[in-house]
Amino acid sequence: MRDGSGSRTGRGVLLVGMLLLLGTTAFSSGLAAENAVSGPPVQPLDFATAMKTAPQVDLALSMAAAPCGDLYFGTEENGLYRYDAANKAWRSYMPGNSGLGEANVTALLSDGVGRVWAGHISHGVSVFNGETWRNYDSMTGPLGARVWAMALCPTDGSVWIATDLGLTRYSPDRDVWSYYTRGDGLPTDEFSSLAFGADGTLYGGTQYQGVAIARPGDNYRSWKVIQGPGRMPNTPVGKSLPSNAINCMLVSGDGTIYVGTQCGLAWSNDKGESWQFVRGRDWEENVNGRYQPQSPEGDAARAILAEDWVSTLAQGAEGTILVGYRRGGCELVNVSVSKMVEQVMARCDMAVNCAMWLPGAGAAVGTYGGGVSLWDGGLTKVGTASLASAGKGVVAHPSPAKSPDVEQLKTMLQRVESLPVSRSVAGFLGDDWSTQGDWICRYGRQRAVLCGAENPMDHDYGYGEPYSLAVCTGLHRQGPMKGAWSWLQAERSDDPRWLYDPCVDTRRIGEWNDGSFAGEKYPPSWEGPDLWLMVEVPAGIHRVSLYFLNKDGQSGPNQRRDYQLDLIPYSRQLDQASSTAPLAQTRVRNFWYGVYKSFVVSEGKYWLRIQRNGSFVTILGAVFFDRLEGPESQFDKLPRVGMGACVYGPPDLPTEAESTPVIAAAAALMAQLDHAYGREGGIAIQKPYRILALRAALAAGAKPELLANWRWSIPVWTQKDREGFAAKMDEAQITLVDGMERLKQQVTTRRKTAEHE
Repeated sequence: MRDGSGSRTGRGVLLVGMLLLLGTTAFSSGLAAENAVSGPPVQPLDFATAMKTAPQVDLALSMAAAPCGDLYFGTEENGLYRYDAANKAWRSYMPGNSGLGEANVTALLSDGVGRVWAGHISHGVSVFNGETWRNYDSMTGPLGARVWAMALCPTDGSVWIATDLGLTRYSPDRDVWSYYTRGDGLPTDEFSSLAFGADGTLYGGTQYQGVAIARPGDNYRSWKVIQGPGRMPNTPVGKSLPSNAINCMLVSGDGTIYVGTQCGLAWSNDKGESWQFVRGRDWEENVNGRYQPQSPEGDAARAILAEDWVSTLAQGAEGTILVGYRRGGCELVNVSVSKMVEQVMARCDMAVNCAMWLPGAGAAVGTYGGGVSLWDGGLTKVGTASLASAGKGVVAHPSPAKSPDVEQLKTMLQRVESLPVSRSVAGFLGDDWSTQGDWICRYGRQRAVLCGAENPMDHDYGYGEPYSLAVCTGLHRQGPMKGAWSWLQAERSDDPRWLYDPCVDTRRIGEWNDGSFAGEKYPPSWEGPDLWLMVEVPAGIHRVSLYFLNKDGQSGPNQRRDYQLDLIPYSRQLDQASSTAPLAQTRVRNFWYGVYKSFVVSEGKYWLRIQRNGSFVTILGAVFFDRLEGPESQFDKLPRVGMGACVYGPPDLPTEAESTPVIAAAAALMAQLDHAYGREGGIAIQKPYRILALRAALAAGAKPELLANWRWSIPVWTQKDREGFAAKMDEAQITLVDGMERLKQQVTTRRKTAEHE
C-alpha cells in the first residue's frame, strides 16, 4: 500500500481498515481514488488533538469520521461542526449561506467517494462534497422529510437513508435515487436504524416491528421480518429478540449483528437466523413494574448491562462494542465472555445519542444535554492502530432525483385503480414533521381539539358534527382519578412549534397528560398509566391526527419521552382493549420539533392508546378530525370557528386543461388517490405517490395554484406557503374584530330602540 498515492488498491484498503475500526461499514471498491481530486499531503490521524479543541456541542445527535481524518458532529438547533484535519481547526455550519438544509442534524455518514451526508428533521439530507453543502428535500432527494439513520452498502457503495417515508437508496455509480416503501413490500415505513453485512445484506431495525432483513440478490425487494415476544421477557437472558422496538443496530467487524432495544441487547452470529439477548441490571424492576406482571425468573447476575434501554451502539476494539444508554452512561461490553469490560462514562442522567471509537484516542460519546466528550480512561491501550489519512478533495454532488415520466405516472395510476375496495378501513397514514403549529385548515376541518388551551378547558373548534372524542387514563394508575390531567404551558408564544390558536390570536401549547409526573408513584419501570382516547367517526373515511410536541424535552427526564401509539378496536372494558391486537401502530420519539401522527379509519368507534413506555409523563397537544371520503356536510363551505368571515383552504385547481402530458398524468393520479383511501393498500401509497406526482408537475412547469393545491394535501411547505398562512391569520383576526364591532353596534341600536319604545 502506498499512502497518498491515489491508487485504487492503496486507498481502498486504507478506507476499509479505518472504517472497520470506527464501527462503520466500509466501502472498498476504490471509487474514492477515482473521483476525488488530489488534496494536501496525507498525514497521521490525530483524533486526540481534535477532541481537545472540540467546541461545546451540547445537544449532540450524530457523529461521523471521514477517511481524510475530518470529524463531524451533528446537533439539535446548532447545526453541524466539522474538524478540518488538514488545517487542525473546527468549523461550524448553519442554514443560510452554507447550503445546510436546517440546523438539526439527526444522522451523519461518510460515503465511499469522500462526501459527507447529513440527515435532518424536516428537510431530508444535505451533502458536503469537500467544499460546499447542498440540500435534497422531498422534491429532489428522499421522499421522507425526517431522516432517522443512514448506512453505506459495502458491495456497491450505495447510500441508504431511513426516513419517515420508508427507505431511500442513492447509487453513486448510476447517480440515481430509488425508494422502498410499504407500498413496495416494506414491512413498515418507520425504521430507526440500518446496518450492512459484508455481503451487502441489509439489516433494518424498525421502530416497533422488530428486525427486517433484505438481500442484494433480488435488489432488496423481499423482506424477512424477525420479531420477539409481544410482551417484555421476564428473564435476564434469552434466545430471541427481547423487544420489537429497535433503537439501534451494528454489524461488527467479525460479522456479529447487534441490536439495541428497550429491553436490552440482542445479537446474532448467523446472519439473523437465531438470536440471543442480555438485559440490564434494572430488568427485575422493569418486569415487576408491568401491569399484571409475570414473576422475574433467572439469575440476576447474568444481566451484565448497566441498563435495559440501549440507545446507541458503536464498534469498540478487541471483541468489544460501545453500548450507550437512555439514562446516561456508556460502556464497553464483550458479549462473548458475558461481561462489561470497562465503564467508559458514568451515569449522567442524559441520553447517549451517539458514540464512536477513535483509534489512539478513546471513545467519543455524544449526549443530549452534555455535549460530546472524549473518554480515554486507559482505553487508548486498546485499538491504538496508527492510521494515515486517505487524502481529500472536491467531488461532484449527487444529481437531484429525477421526476417520474408519463409512463411511470400511468403505471402508478393503473395500480391505484386495480386496488380492491375494502369493507372497513383502519391504518396508519404517516408522519408530518413540517407543519408544526400552522395546522389551521390543513388539519381539523371537521373538528379540532387543542388540549388544555384554556386550562382546565380545551379549545374545541367545530360545528357539532358527529365526531366524538373522550380521554381517560389506563388501568395501571395510582389513585382513583380516571380522567386525564390538563396543563397550559404558557398563554402566548411566537414559537412556530406551538399551535396557532385563532381564539386568542397567538400560539399556545397545552396538553393532556396521564399524571405520571409524580415520580414517587410512577418510576420509569412502572407501566402506564398511559393516555387512552376514545374516538368515533360517522359514515365515510376519515383521518384522525394527533399532535405531539415535547415542549420541555431538552431538559432532565423530559428528554426521555418515547411512546408507542396503538389504534385498537373499541371495547367498553380497557382490560379487554389492552389485550386486543392493534389495527395499526406507530412510535412517537424525538419530537422536540413537533410531529403529527395520522390514522385513516372508516365509520366506527376506536381506542387510541398512547403508551408511556417508561417515559416521564405521557403528553398530547391536540386531536384533529378530517373527512377524506364520504357525504358532504352543510358546514363544509363555512369558515372555520375562530376565523371570522375568512375562508381559508387549498387554492382552487386550474379550470383549463393541463398543458402537458406529464401534468395531465400527474393530475389523473392525484384525483384517483383522493378516492383510494378505502381500497386495500390505498393508505400505504398515498403519500409517496402524491410526492412523486408533485415532483413531476413541478418539473413540467405546472401552474403555481396547482402546485400549491397539491402541496396542501401532502403536506409540503414552501416559504410562500408560510407567508400565505400568516397573512390569512391576520385577515381572520381583522374580520373577527369587524364582526365584533358590528355586533356591538347592533346590540347598542336595539337597546336604544327598546328604550325609545
